Amino acid sequence: MGVRGSIKRIVLKETGIPPDMRRVASDEMGQAFVARQAIFDQEQNVIAYELLYRGSATAQTAVFEDTDKACRQTIISALCDIGLEELVGRHQAFLNLSEGVLLSGELSVLPASKVVIEVLEDVVSTPRIRAVLEAQKRLGFTIALDDFELDGPTADLAELADIIKVDVLGKNDEEVASIVARLRSQTSARLLAEKVETHAEYEFYRGLGFEYFQGFFLCRPQLVSKGRVPRYKASVLELLGALEDESISLASMEDMVQRDATLSYKLLKLLNSSMMGLRCQVDSIGHATVLIGQRRLKRWATLIALAGFDDCPDELLGLALIRARMCELLAEHRGEKNTDSHFTVGLLSALDAMSGLSMEQLVEQMPLAEDVRVALVAGQGHLGSRLRGVMGYERGNWEQSSATDLSDGELAESYIDAVQWADQMRSAL
Repeated sequence: MGVRGSIKRIVLKETGIPPDMRRVASDEMGQAFVARQAIFDQEQNVIAYELLYRGSATAQTAVFEDTDKACRQTIISALCDIGLEELVGRHQAFLNLSEGVLLSGELSVLPASKVVIEVLEDVVSTPRIRAVLEAQKRLGFTIALDDFELDGPTADLAELADIIKVDVLGKNDEEVASIVARLRSQTSARLLAEKVETHAEYEFYRGLGFEYFQGFFLCRPQLVSKGRVPRYKASVLELLGALEDESISLASMEDMVQRDATLSYKLLKLLNSSMMGLRCQVDSIGHATVLIGQRRLKRWATLIALAGFDDCPDELLGLALIRARMCELLAEHRGEKNTDSHFTVGLLSALDAMSGLSMEQLVEQMPLAEDVRVALVAGQGHLGSRLRGVMGYERGNWEQSSATDLSDGELAESYIDAVQWADQMRSAL
């Protein structure tokens, strides 16, 4: 079991985790298989993360036979393996809870200020369920209904809900508008549109009055014509292209960074932050090059340049950072030498959504290595396979992540480390 398992058993016992949950945790003493998906408000600010479950180290998909066990394991992973603060930061965590867990009395271990109780769609409204939810609301919990259907098992719980999640995937505009109208006449709950795939859908559902949104729309670009790219975005792309040019000399790169006052200032600020761990104060770009070398200087300058898309949601930069760090960590786990290429592929994988250009247009403007270009445009090659695995894990698509050369343990550990690193990096930037 090892030191980690022993410590976990002590934590489970000392923090008052109920026996049923402790038994589930004992069955899964290895890695914590939890991913997160952001929930946004109308201004595309993150207000919470839903925690996504994976059943075990051998599961190929998110399908599981024991829903109660799945819910309990997610709670244990979030509370003990990772920690809610590390996983969701200052935000709340949406936790999917089954009927068995709701009725078990185990919710006392959850912090009301950090957790949204998300009632699964197959929970049947009964007097006992209603009593439990009423009690939890009195304790300060927010109640959300998952995949809500007007004629579904949880329909009678709408009046108790603070948030109602409507799965919009596969529904036409008229159907969604009708659902919203009926809900507005029955409840004052805030509405969340889940599985929103495009910006056009986001704008439409926002116009209908949805307060919250969940889905992959943020990761997909609002494509603009090449001639209409705003000037500041064009300058950022030009800078990124120069930084990715393998033929650029050290003197040229230093001069380029120094001429950009904002880039130079932010780079020095980052290098002098505590998370970088340098032993002395960095007072110039030339000094930075001596301390960390041209390769690392180029990496941090590229990262800061990418953060220059000021009109992009902060979560999009965070997503790029997580992918970059996770790709790099996985390469390190496998003893591969091209960790910089892995980092670059992850970091640039969200550039289309940030810039409004297609990935094909972007790679034409940037002198990237061929394996990086192929990975970004077509998801092919070794780097492309690695990126697909990372993005699959990020989205809770366990089948996609497991179809790569990556082990479950590597994916889980690297994801958690990357989330924490990305949050620290955003703070430093």
